[in-house]
Parts: sequence; C-alpha cells; structure tokens
Amino acid sequence: MSFYLGPRRTCELGESCALPSLSPEVMRADDETRDAYEQALRQIVDEVSSGMGDTPDDDRAIAFLALLSGGVTLARAVRDPEMAERIANAVGRYAVVIAERTDVQPEQQA
Repeated sequence: MSFYLGPRRTCELGESCALPSLSPEVMRADDETRDAYEQALRQIVDEVSSGMGDTPDDDRAIAFLALLSGGVTLARAVRDPEMAERIANAVGRYAVVIAERTDVQPEQQA
C-alpha cells in the first residue's frame, strides 16, 4: 500500500496502476471494453480479497481498491504537493483500517 500511495503515485501513468487512469476512460467505452475491464477487475478483487486475512471478503477488497484508486486520482489532480501528500496519508490510514479490521462490518444497504 505504501508503494501505491507513495511517491510512485506521481510517476508516469504508463508506469503506474491502471485503475485510477483507466477507469474514467472505460466508463465511456463500448460494452466489449467494459466487459474486459470488469473481468480484469474481478481478478484483482479476488487477489486482494485473498490477501485480507483468513476469510476472503470481496466487499472489503472492493472498498479497499476504490479508496486507493480514488485517493491516487485525487492526489494526482491537485497542484499543491502538501495537499497531495495529505490525501495520500489520509487514504493510507483509512485503507489500513479496511484491510485489517475483520471484526467490524458496515450494515448492508437494501
């Protein structure tokens, strides 16, 4: 996680995680592209979920990935390096809570 939110978050987009930069583009893409993206995302969710303790939890993995991806997007979008660092630090702190806390689950929305 520190790699994801660390200084590498500002590297050339071709050298970084595709989720923050590719996701907004895929939203506007054709169905075939969106299906391919979804298939790859499901694989990533499975991998992250399996690394989150004894019991895989896809919902936690999705929340974790969304927080990291959104955090990187916000940190890249601001000009002020201090604000970018603040975003990365806040996201990192809360991502750890999601990754490590298996005893607390939010209520399921209807």
